[in-house]
Amino acid sequence: QWYAYITSDAAGGAIITWWEYRTEGNSSDIFCQRMDRDGNILWASTGVSICTALGTQMDPQITADGSGGAIISWRDARSGTYHIYAQRIDANGTVQWAPNGVAITSERYGQYGPDIVPDGKGNFYIAWRDDRSGVGQIYCQKLDGNGNAQWATNGIAVCPTSYWQDIPETVVDGSGGVILVWVDERNSIINSFVYAQRLDGSGNKLWTASGVPVDLSTGLKGRLSCIEDGYGGAYIAWDSGNAAEWQDIFAQRIDSAGVILPTGTVPVCTAPQEQEGPSLVLDGSGGAIIAWEWGWGTPSYFDIFAQRVDPDGNLLWPETGVVVCGAVDGQYYPQMIPNGEGGAILTWRDMRQDTIGAVYAMRVTANGETVATLLQSFAAWAQGRSIVLEWRLAEMDADARFTVLRSSGGDYEELIHPSLQRDGLSFTCSDETCRPGVAYRYRVDIETGGERRILFESEAVSLPSLELALMQNCPNPFNPVTTIRFDLPVKERVRLAVYDCAGREVVCLLDGEREPGSNEVSWDGRDSRGAAAGTGIYFYRLTAGKRSLTKKMVLLN
Repeated sequence: QWYAYITSDAAGGAIITWWEYRTEGNSSDIFCQRMDRDGNILWASTGVSICTALGTQMDPQITADGSGGAIISWRDARSGTYHIYAQRIDANGTVQWAPNGVAITSERYGQYGPDIVPDGKGNFYIAWRDDRSGVGQIYCQKLDGNGNAQWATNGIAVCPTSYWQDIPETVVDGSGGVILVWVDERNSIINSFVYAQRLDGSGNKLWTASGVPVDLSTGLKGRLSCIEDGYGGAYIAWDSGNAAEWQDIFAQRIDSAGVILPTGTVPVCTAPQEQEGPSLVLDGSGGAIIAWEWGWGTPSYFDIFAQRVDPDGNLLWPETGVVVCGAVDGQYYPQMIPNGEGGAILTWRDMRQDTIGAVYAMRVTANGETVATLLQSFAAWAQGRSIVLEWRLAEMDADARFTVLRSSGGDYEELIHPSLQRDGLSFTCSDETCRPGVAYRYRVDIETGGERRILFESEAVSLPSLELALMQNCPNPFNPVTTIRFDLPVKERVRLAVYDCAGREVVCLLDGEREPGSNEVSWDGRDSRGAAAGTGIYFYRLTAGKRSLTKKMVLLN
């Protein structure tokens, strides 16, 4: 299986697509799978086939359809030349369009690199590089929810010039249209430039007919990354350089009218060595976070860096960026999601352990502070009369310490001497001091190197509410002391008294308000005057409100 891509299923889970050589000797096909939030597979165990037509199908892209399903687009060589196809699959894993997908374009020569986004109104945009004119050009098509083309057959040319265009990136504009960004070699044979165009829902060009120049600096532009800015425009990042210069990272913002920042292109990082492969996310405050690889030009020596820019293009973190990971050997292919607090969570391929590589992650705060993502999983649940917390780490410093805190609606308060057990990198904590019927939230902090931070916070958990219950005294028979336990569902006034066989009260052990939960009282075998009661059968009665419960016990002198 090759190159998996993922999108949300709108229910806390995900839909994943990939291409695969399922039958040895045959060409590759497109498959997908849905998983719920707990990692359970929801469709056929080996995935649902999206396209198994003759010829090679590869490079699928995926986007959510807004109804629990997804739209998948790929390049397809069933006719002997690569064309762009697409398919829709619903939440149950049933394909909705023609078997093996609908052709987005069937023009001669090749079409490559599809990129797909929803318009938020039930339609979808697909952009690609198209060689039908003998030179690569950017084309785009709009599909409705049934897979019907809304624009000209085989799509419309976004920029019909005679110069090479490639690597289209698309984002929605928030008004039913789409912004397309690409690398363009017009007017030069040794340099490439970044251009952009905005199309409305009818396919009309809203900016200059041949596109707006985002960056016209010298150098060959490499990988692009593009995200909507939330105001009808977009943030764009790319790497640029040539044979005589290192690759550097640049960024630009373009507004809904096609106007770029008046300050010009922002040099995100122009330090020595190679900077490549930028990735972008919004920071939640109108700005963006950019991550990239930085190294000596070989995969064995890249590190991961990040920078934050405000809406005006000002750098908010150190000039050369924040070191997300500078471990030995190589780190590359950074990807990000925003963390909802002005920062981001990054993941990348990491070669520090062996030549195969592993996946690592790091959280970067809004201030550019890095926090290693050590937590693999956590859970909280009621068990008997306790609430149990469980968590597992990916790795841990030798000096790490945990603090467990609890809240029943107000501030978190630290648990004193919690019962904490360790098994390797797995930890379990049992809270036996919680009251039934009360909802608790838990927080676990970790302290390493003198720095304390939040590891995780749980959802609200509560023990089931108790019923009024009177337990058998223990020990029974007894001499000279026994313990009587009872459960209260709510805080109320209770009375617990001991009676002889004639029904006369021997002693009142308790008469007053008690908290809900488990309670206990001891009787030392003496009556209300302090004299020792004789051997025999006695009864003890618990009265709470209008309810009463009675049990008998035996005293042996």
